Parts: sequence; structure tokens; C-alpha cells
Amino acid sequence: MATKTTSKIIIPGVGTDQDQRIVDALDPQKLKLLNFGVADWMKFAWNFAEKVNYFDSDDHESGNWQDFFVGESKIKSFLEKLETDQSLTPHLTLFICFLKLLDNSRDHFNLLSKRHLDFYYQEILKIEKQSAVPDRVHLIFELAKNVLQDKIDQNTLLDAGKDSTGKKLIFSTEEELVANKITIAQLKNVYHHTKDTVIDKNAIKACEVANSLDGKGKSLPESDAKWYPFGYVKSVYTDSMPELPNARLGFAIASPLLLLKEGTRTINLKM
Repeated sequence: MATKTTSKIIIPGVGTDQDQRIVDALDPQKLKLLNFGVADWMKFAWNFAEKVNYFDSDDHESGNWQDFFVGESKIKSFLEKLETDQSLTPHLTLFICFLKLLDNSRDHFNLLSKRHLDFYYQEILKIEKQSAVPDRVHLIFELAKNVLQDKIDQNTLLDAGKDSTGKKLIFSTEEELVANKITIAQLKNVYHHTKDTVIDKNAIKACEVANSLDGKGKSLPESDAKWYPFGYVKSVYTDSMPELPNARLGFAIASPLLLLKEGTRTINLKM
């Protein structure tokens, strides 16, 4: 029976994760007051040059200024080979340098919303920023084939590769751990569902073998060995999954007072 745990263990369903609670429209860094880049300014210059008359050395009008700029249809290819093309004319070289310098002013201007919000929170409302919190991870240690147990000391350094900036990520264990060969023998679950807008019924499901297709031990498909750790009730989200067995409910009462050894006794329980 396929009981392995894969990266597909978390199955999409109803709910909202933490990332979905963040609205991009409320992020001041996403608000661009000015979003013109070099290509946009070149297109603007090309269209504006058409409206400006050109006068030759004899002060005669002879067309417009478009001949001094890159055509709108050629801007994309022009910028792609800009770094390697050595035949750029002096006036276009100065023009492109000026546009690239404009990026500094654009970036500074686009941070105006963030700076205003920071000023309001920090100077007006006097809200202090939360202190930095180190990342935490949960690790599973797997012993080598011929090792029965081994001790992992506190503050053992663990290499986690590199972050997005290329810096090494190092984690350390918070406490001492003795790893051994103990494994989970069985996985069972009980799932209690109260009716909601999606599933209009109450139900209690119980699985003798949680990591199986039907909750009773049927093998999971090797191509997609995923299962619900806490169980589920049949719905539009689990339409391809079989119905799980209903739980058999009951209760027991235990007390030293019930240890009656002599005669025939009648016990009345009032609840």
C-alpha cells in the first residue's frame, strides 16, 4: 500500500492563507506615481518630435524633428542591442544617458507614498516597528542505515543553502535531540463537520487507516499518493474522493464505585 508522504499532502480547499490576506493595492511600494521607463520616454519623444517644426541653416522650414529620434516600431530592438552596439550617434547617446538618469528621479518620486505613510505611522501615531524575528524551521532527522540512534547537540549548525541574495543560510538546533529508529505504526483520525454554506449536513467520519484512499486501507494511487490528514466530508472539493466511513459513536463510564463484588446490584445513572 502506498503510504508515502509527498509534497502534494496539502490539498487546496476552502480558506484563505496569510499571503492572500495582503492586498496589493494597499502596498505603497506597488503604487507607481510615475511609471515611465526609457522605452516610454523614447516613444513620447518620437511622437512629440512630429509636432515640432525643423528649420534648416537658412531658416527655412523643412519637416519635423523625428529624424533625430528612433522610430516607434524600432525602439524595442534598439534597446535590446544598446549595450553592444558601438555605432550610436552622439546626440542619441546623450539622449539615452539623460533618460537613464531620469530613472533615479522616478524611483525617488515613486517612494513618496511610502515615505508619507512611514512618516504618519512613526512620527504622528508613534507606532514602533516590531523587532526582527529569526526564521524557524522544523526538521526531520533520518539516521544512516546501520545507526540505531545518535545525539544531535544543542546549537548544532545546519546548512540551508543560500538566500535570494547569495548569502549562506545557517540554522542551529534549539535543544539536544536523540534521534532513533522509532517510526509511526498507524495513522487514524476522526473528523467532525458541522454544516456550512458549502456542505449542508452534519457528519462525523472516522478512518482506521488515515493514509489510505478510503480510510479503511485501500492503496493510494502511485501517481498521486495524496490524502487528507484530518479526514473530510464529501463535497464539490472532494468529488473525486470516495466517501469516508461514518464514525461509530459511544461512551463508557468508569469509577471505583462500580467495582461491586457481592450480590446482585442495580446501578442507576442520572445525567
